[in-house]
Formats: sequence, structure tokens, C-alpha cells
Amino acid sequence: MIAEVYPLKRMPRSVKWYDYQIPEGLTLTRGTLVQIPFRRSTIWGVVRNIKDKPPRGIALKPIISAQKEIQLTGDELSFFEWLAHDLAQSIPSILHAAIPTPPKQASSERAEDFSWKSFTLPSSDAGRVVRHVRAMNERANAFIQVPDLKRAAAVTLGYIQTNPDEKILILAPTIRDVKQMKTYMSGINPIVITNKDTNNQRWNKWATWRTKTQGVLIGTRFAGLLIDESITSIILIHSTDSGHKNSTRNPRYDMRRLTRIMQERFNTKRFLLDEIPSTDDLLQTNDVNILEWHDTLEPIIVDLNQERGQGANYMLAHTTLEHIWQAKNDGKQVLCILNKKGQGSLRMCQDCQHKLTCQRCQTSLKIADHFMVCNRCRSHTPLQTTCPSCQGTNLKDIGWGNTRVAKELKNLFPHSTVQICDADHTSAPNADILVVTQWWLHNQFNPFAKTNIGAVIHLNTDLSLHSNHPRTIEQTTQSLWTWRGVAAHARSPFIVQTTSAPLIQSMLQEPLNLLKDELQTYESYGLPPYTRMTSVTFKDDEPRKVELALTQLQAQIEKAIPQATIEQRFNAQEHLIEVSVPIQQQEQLLTLFTALPDTYIIDTDAFSR
Repeated sequence: MIAEVYPLKRMPRSVKWYDYQIPEGLTLTRGTLVQIPFRRSTIWGVVRNIKDKPPRGIALKPIISAQKEIQLTGDELSFFEWLAHDLAQSIPSILHAAIPTPPKQASSERAEDFSWKSFTLPSSDAGRVVRHVRAMNERANAFIQVPDLKRAAAVTLGYIQTNPDEKILILAPTIRDVKQMKTYMSGINPIVITNKDTNNQRWNKWATWRTKTQGVLIGTRFAGLLIDESITSIILIHSTDSGHKNSTRNPRYDMRRLTRIMQERFNTKRFLLDEIPSTDDLLQTNDVNILEWHDTLEPIIVDLNQERGQGANYMLAHTTLEHIWQAKNDGKQVLCILNKKGQGSLRMCQDCQHKLTCQRCQTSLKIADHFMVCNRCRSHTPLQTTCPSCQGTNLKDIGWGNTRVAKELKNLFPHSTVQICDADHTSAPNADILVVTQWWLHNQFNPFAKTNIGAVIHLNTDLSLHSNHPRTIEQTTQSLWTWRGVAAHARSPFIVQTTSAPLIQSMLQEPLNLLKDELQTYESYGLPPYTRMTSVTFKDDEPRKVELALTQLQAQIEKAIPQATIEQRFNAQEHLIEVSVPIQQQEQLLTLFTALPDTYIIDTDAFSR
């Protein structure tokens, strides 16, 4: 008897499986984990198929041993086979990324620390949580709107407590979210799996999880790859967060999409929890399955076209200044949001309109203190005072960065402390006025802790609207609702400065209608989720070779799929092509991609970054 075995090892796309001789007395089935000789070492693999055929004169190596306690079911292995094809990767590479291997010797792992902390909710929020949990119990698929992680934890805990017999998988985008969820899930002893676990830790936790018929597993997207068809419910926390996708290395999978396929294949319930749904969520979820929070907090939209101050405090409108004064008088902290670091966006000559760029990679330079910094290659150059094009001295800083805003706030409020919180300023924030970027939200904001914030002010919402990404409107809406959740947690005013007041008002007051309109726009322009968008680059240090390889691939795609839309991005920042095909032709595109050598780096869900 011969076993076709997928080795648990990163392998080229062209590799499928290897044949091994089954020793006498060893019984194997599809999905069994087996130890095999591979080249000059011993590794683990997964049995694909058993066949009773002669080896055709080839002396096959025998299988060494089999893991009897744990094995994949046929349906679970079929899922991995589908996933490899869908991501244009080899099946061994997918299994290597997903499945831990048995330890060489039994190890005694230290028990998880389950020192719980309690949290309370206002009575109005508690009522909303109860209604959401009841609605979830009546549905198999739903989007549940929650203002922050604290409310998401309350809804999740309520669902677990009302369904004690279920086997529930909870996925969060970051390790920090996982730890906070675990800490505040009082009375629940979940298994916790993240990418920080060693192979042996993952194996022991996975083995324990697969023997359970009920219980909770919580982890990052890494845990979602441990496919288990006996899971009854999947809950995605912060479901629109890009952390649910692995974008930096193969396999480039998106757990939001994979859990949707798991729901279809394994008949699993699936619940998404976030501040606002994505357009994909709206397309795949009926209106009756979108459970809104109905927060009573009304944002204050400041139209900068009407209110913007003149002179030095150009970035701070009169209404904004009034709320800062009010919060200070109440002894509260002020949170100012500006997702741009440094003194300003860039420096430009007012005489010849020349923009100062990096001499190494031609990227626009950002101003930071007495230097100009390239965000791409991280080079630093002294702050120039003359134009390199016309030698003029009439240079002007365009835009405002958080350093410049902090200085201005210090001038306006000299008796207050002002502190910047971003990836370059990571100390614990304790100043009267905080100027923060998105970094603070993901690394320092704790929705479970009490806060002294008296005003949440978004200084320039329009920054994100200037992006050329097709989902700019959607991403801006999601960001606004995230910051609105911070204000709701603090029970403070939420002030939004903008020059696009009608659009921002729609985002905050009628977000679902706005996102439905965006869906129609995506359909009109042939964008995902109505098409499949894939990005491809070529691994080579020589840009000319990369461009040539991608141009040849483009010609190959255009010949095979005339309906494909291909966009080239050959510049100093990136060398890639983006391919969009109708959903019904994605199989043809995947077949073409799976035949390419591994020097082509493929992301089959490029639009979901």
C-alpha cells in the first residue's frame, strides 16, 4: 500500500505530494499525521490518499510512524486543499503554516494565568447587550454593532453564558485585544492561541481543543487556521480591522473571508462585532441581521469652511477652542486626533512650486523638528531653507503635523501640559491635552478602564479623504466610528473638524445608507466584492527585471482572460500589477497563477488590505 503525503514544510507551488510506502501493520486514513523521511531529515506530513498500486520499480521510502490521537477529518483537509488553490500556494505550505507538529517529547506547559477582572456597564448599555445576545441566539449569521472592545466583550460573554454547550472560536486582530478579552471574560477558561506561542504550546492547546465538545478558544488570526469542523460558533472581534489579514508574507490569507467559507462548509454560526460594518458585510448580511447599537451621543460637526480661524491657529476652529476650554475648566483631559506626524506634510517653494523630495527614492519629505524625513527609506536630511530648483527662499510648509499642532496648542494654552502620543512618542500619556495618532488607539487606549477625557476632537478628518484608495469613503467612515466609540466610552463630546461637512454628516448619521451607496459604486466600476482583485509582484533586486516579468505576465493574463482589468504600478514606491476579474472567472485566473514559479509574489485578496 502506498500513501500520498503532504509534507508539513514550505514548498514551491509546483509541489503537490510525495509517495511513501506504508509498513505492514500500520493503518492510515486520509488526514492522518505521519512522520516521514524527507531528504536528510525527518518531518511530519498529512496523508492525502491511500492507493493500492505497485511503485513502478521505484523504491519508496517507508513511513516511520503515525500520530493516532489527532488527525484531520476528510472535510478539514479538503478545506486546506481549497485554501491552497484559492491563495495560489502549495498545499504543503498552507498545512505548514496552519498545523503544529507533535513535540519530540512530552512537555509540561505552565497553566494559563486566568486572573480575571470585572467591569460594569451603564444600565442603558446593559440593556443593549441583553437585546443583542437574544438576537444572536435567534440567528446563524449577524453583524453586531458595538462601540468598543468593552461592549464587544460584554456581548461575547453574554452569548457564551447563554450557550454553555457550544464550542466557540473567538478571533481578535491583535494580541493586545486577545489579552484584554481573556482578562475580562470572568468565569470563562478559554484556550488562548496567538503567533507568540511555540510549536509545542500550539500543539498541546490544539490537541486539548480538538478533544472538547464545548468550550472557548480565543486567539488572533493564527488560531483561525486551526480548522475544526466541530466548532459551532465563530465570533470576529473588530471585524473590519486589517489585522485579520496576513498581508506581509505567505500565505496571505484574510480570516474574515475564511470564516465565511467555514460557515458555509461546516454549518457554523458566524457573528461579526465592530463599530460599523464593511461593505462586504452589508452585501453578505440581510438588513434584519444587522443589529445596531443606537447610541444617543450626537457628534458635533465643525465646518472649517465657515469657522476656521485665521492666522496662527489655522487648524483650530472657534467651536473646537470652546470645547477645549470647557473640558479644561471641568478638570478633564482633551484628546486631539491627527493622523499625521511631524511639523507638516511637506515643504514647497512658493515661487516655482517645486516640492522637496528624497534624493534617494523621490518620495515627498516630511518635516520633523530640524530635519526632513523620508517615510519610505527613512533617510534624514537637514531642513532646507532654499529651493534646490530656483534657489529661492520663499519656502512654505504645507499641511499640519502633530508636532506643529502640539506647539500651537501649547501657545494657546500656556498653563496646560501638551503631549504627543504616536509610534515615536510612546510614554504613558498624562498631560492635559493629548495629540494622538491611530497608534494611541491600538496601543494605549483601554476601553475597560475609567477615563478622564472630557472632549474627543478629530482635527482633520479630510486627511483620509485625500487617499487614492477605492475604499477611502468606507475607511474614513470606519475610522470616525472608532473614535466616536472612544468618546462614547468617555461620555464626552465628539467634535469633528472638516471641510466636507455634508459627507461627514452622512458618515456619522446615516452610515448604512452611505455604505450601501458605496456598494453600488463598487459594482458600477467593477470593484470587489463584485470582482476578485489580485496583486502580483516579482522577487528580484533589479527593478528592470521585475518590470519585464510583470509585463510578460500581464500579456499572458490578457490573452487568457480578455475581460481582465490590469493596472500597473511601476514607480519608486512599488513594482506590481493589480488584476481584477469577474467573480465567475476567478477560477481561470487561479489556475494560471498556481502554475507560476515562486518568484511571483501573489496576494489573491489585495483589495482587503
